[in-house]
Amino acid sequence: MSIWDAIGGVVDDAVEVVEDVGEGLADAAASLFEGAAPLAGILAIGPALFIAGPTYVVPAFLAGAGTAAALIRHRRMEQIERDLALRVYGDTLPLDRIVLTNLSGLGSAAFTMPTIGGDILVNLGTEAYDNPATHVEPPYPVPGKLFVHELCHVWQIAHDKYQPRLCHRLTAGVVEGSAYYFPPADMRQPWPALNLEQEATVVDEWFAPGGRGPAWGQHEDPGHPWWPYVRDVIRRADHPESVNGIPVFGAIVVKWRRLGGQDGFLVAPLAAEAPTGDGTGRLQRFAGGFIAWHPDTGAFSVHGAIAQRWLALGAERYGYPVTDELATPDGLGRFNHFRALQFDGTPQASIYWTAATGAVEVYGAICAHWARLGWERSALGYPVEPEMADGTGRAQRFERGVIACAEDGRTSVREPQPFIGTFPVGPVPTPLTLYTVAADGELMWLAHRAARAGEAAAWMGPRTCGSGWVQFRQVVPAGGAALFAVAQDGVLKWYRHDGFNDGSFVWQGPQDVGSGWERFSHVFAGGDGVLYGIEPDGTLRWYRHGAFLEGGAGAWSGGHAVGSGWTQFARVFCAGQGVIYGVLPDGTLRWYRHLGFADGGLGWQGHADVGSGWADFAQICSPGEGVVLALTQDGRLLRYEHRGWLEGGLVETWLGPREIASGIRNANRMFALMPASAAAVPPVR
Repeated sequence: MSIWDAIGGVVDDAVEVVEDVGEGLADAAASLFEGAAPLAGILAIGPALFIAGPTYVVPAFLAGAGTAAALIRHRRMEQIERDLALRVYGDTLPLDRIVLTNLSGLGSAAFTMPTIGGDILVNLGTEAYDNPATHVEPPYPVPGKLFVHELCHVWQIAHDKYQPRLCHRLTAGVVEGSAYYFPPADMRQPWPALNLEQEATVVDEWFAPGGRGPAWGQHEDPGHPWWPYVRDVIRRADHPESVNGIPVFGAIVVKWRRLGGQDGFLVAPLAAEAPTGDGTGRLQRFAGGFIAWHPDTGAFSVHGAIAQRWLALGAERYGYPVTDELATPDGLGRFNHFRALQFDGTPQASIYWTAATGAVEVYGAICAHWARLGWERSALGYPVEPEMADGTGRAQRFERGVIACAEDGRTSVREPQPFIGTFPVGPVPTPLTLYTVAADGELMWLAHRAARAGEAAAWMGPRTCGSGWVQFRQVVPAGGAALFAVAQDGVLKWYRHDGFNDGSFVWQGPQDVGSGWERFSHVFAGGDGVLYGIEPDGTLRWYRHGAFLEGGAGAWSGGHAVGSGWTQFARVFCAGQGVIYGVLPDGTLRWYRHLGFADGGLGWQGHADVGSGWADFAQICSPGEGVVLALTQDGRLLRYEHRGWLEGGLVETWLGPREIASGIRNANRMFALMPASAAAVPPVR
């Protein structure tokens, strides 16, 4: 007869006690506790002890039971034990729920289980109870190894991996150190296929190799074959989930679920997580943004305009997020904080966004000074452009002033410099980066960073940021700060204006990325690397450059026809997301939406006539999102906003025109940068 048969009747009695908990649950065992108050869930029924878990009862044993010296001892972890737990498991254990006891299980083996009182009991027996971080015993001959093994069971309990497999563990009748504890030699099974003890053995063998795993000389070695299980599963508390065949796991799945999973703003994953460029962290892309993880910071989300700016700054090279996107206290903006882990002191950096300013980074000594003043609630308001060199150090412009940082690191506040341009008081919701090509070939830069409601917006520029641009047939935005230019011989050239924030002469390129573009009577940009070409017979052809942010000749797709009859228009331009406007010779503005914008499909929505009087403008362009800029013959820049831009809303869905500048002369061509959507940005590698 096994021990299970011998105590079977007592277990039945214990179950009845648990089913009728009442106030006397711990009273039966109260006299067996030494010093500290009894623990809820430990029962004494006759000569037997039991631990009552949330859904089951497990027998426990006390060395010397029946003698005067046999008392149950329990305590919270001491600092040396907490340090060991943190060193092996990171922040994935509920340290404040752990209670150590001198109880043991069958065969005097240590065991771990939760109680109905909410504690997790690590039952170490009398020998290991006092000093588990230094205790040794077969088959755990290294100090702390047994304790590390049992803490893995705490991890399993904390992450819902324990109870479903506990019955199998108890009914297996295994003896400590038996083959049941040995993981498979090749470790090719997925982690969930391992039993409770195999999982714990993986961790304790990595902690201190000792015969139940690969022969290895170093303790806690990142080169150990089982280290990936500790790094990617244990330290990241994974409980994987798959959406449309794309896995989400580890700390990233924990964060994703906390943010609402598929029902939250991140929606579904678009790609499996991948290593970050520094090889230390992980990044996963979702339909609504990103989650980035680093062992020193944890997992946090970045989305929207802040995510786009973060990607443009180099993602983790700018810093790992240390917050999710949060609302500013004044209710007008949003922000993420980041930490640049590659630098000494791991300095903090931030990106702030408002509808008026867009997403702008602020970091270093300037950020620290702004923080001391009270962040956005200070007299300076929000940052409106990144910091830049100013001849004496660095400076950054805010809505109502400038913070300067001298070469010696001292910071100060000064009044903003005057900016060229005339404009009305009031907000212009979308920040604009505008270029014009003069007759002499100079490329002129202007930027409009809108101010908050009721305050004067500020123009920057005009500034000369290039020369020789008159040589091109056309220049169009590719998305982000990238441009495509069609040379007279049909060669398509790629540029990226890295100085787009301040108009400085900082460029990448040119690169030749295509040829034969002279055959088109008109080329216009769709944003996100999409180009449309109109042939003389009216055929509309679609192309997409998959590496438009970085250049490269071999990244094209498309070239096929997606429409016809497009030579009827005097002017054609795109507002992003497949929305295309054509101006007929009589001034009618006609709206289309190319539903196959992203992949070159043939689907279209529309057309609709959405305006009139558009034939007399000198130049028309769009920075995207339904905003249209029109330059009059006398140099006035008008801003229109088509609130019905995605649906082809009629005249009543337009706002404007609003005059946002005047005196713009000698503009042979005009174009505005278009945003690069998060969906179009390739994963960070």
